[in-house]
Amino acid sequence: MRYIAKSLSIIILSSVSAFAQAAVVIPDAFLTSDAQFSGDVGQAAAELERFDVPAPVNPFVEPGKDSSETADPYVYLPIQVRMVYEYEYTSSEFLGSKRVTVEYKGYSEKDSLTNASITYYNKNGVKNYEFQIKVNPNGLSVSDTILAGAARIEIPFPLFKGKEWTENSDKNRVSTFSAKTSLPAGNFAGCLRITAKLGGGDAGSAERIYAPGIGLVSETITAEDKQESLKLISFSAN
Repeated sequence: MRYIAKSLSIIILSSVSAFAQAAVVIPDAFLTSDAQFSGDVGQAAAELERFDVPAPVNPFVEPGKDSSETADPYVYLPIQVRMVYEYEYTSSEFLGSKRVTVEYKGYSEKDSLTNASITYYNKNGVKNYEFQIKVNPNGLSVSDTILAGAARIEIPFPLFKGKEWTENSDKNRVSTFSAKTSLPAGNFAGCLRITAKLGGGDAGSAERIYAPGIGLVSETITAEDKQESLKLISFSAN
């Protein structure tokens, strides 16, 4: 019985060893016997690698930027808070100054937007315009503005120092998160400054400053045909 069991063990081990050797030899022979097929297999593997699911990306963070160079855009434009801003508006197109108020009336999470209004006060009466601030993949976009009088990206996504984009032939740039300014509404530090070369630089320049937790506090346009400014007088949560 011992002899029979020992013989069976030798046979089984021999079979396993032969199979293992075959497992090594067969794929090599299989792949090297047909070079074209081997190439097709390699190409297919490469194609599979291209369809790997990418890691989730934070839309507000630019890869490769440290925390001092990036910022939360809602800090500089708190559209989810009901706010009222009062500005002094001056322009080379009229004498003196105008008082302008901007009101954020409420944020709609369903529509990802804030309904707002611009009201102009002058000796000829009061004019009111409705507009919206909408969240989209490019940033926080407004459908109307006081100085430019047109829709634009107010703050871009992602928001980081040195961010550049072109809109309506104007070249915009996020220049700093540490701007300082003194206005009738107070002294502000740690502000976001966005600069623009109008018409690519041929039509003048512009600058706007946003204070953290408050929003737009000043804006200036220096163009060939006009000079305008907007300065914050007061602000309050409504």
